Amino acid sequence: MDEPGQGEREPRSFEEWLGSFASDSSLRPVLVVALGCFTAIGAGALLLAVRGRSLPAIAALALLALGSADLLVRDLRRRRLGPASRMVLALWALSAGAAVGAVALGLA
Repeated sequence: MDEPGQGEREPRSFEEWLGSFASDSSLRPVLVVALGCFTAIGAGALLLAVRGRSLPAIAALALLALGSADLLVRDLRRRRLGPASRMVLALWALSAGAAVGAVALGLA
């Protein structure tokens, strides 16, 4: 049995915690499910804002874009894209792709 403090160390930052999902093979299914859920939410928000012209969806999309831009600018100032920035970019791309796919298939 491991003594306290001698096992694996706990992540100290959000980026370390997020990186553990990509590096640990037992956590990858959790990452895939989370990506799928957030992709569906993002695609729904995009479709409601663009096709449905819903004011609350447009406001939500604006807040998401503002938060994403802030994270990306902070990482670009450090001259690197961390795991959180890469995850945000992937979620935007997946959400846009899912929204386009839903329109092309006639689901939206």
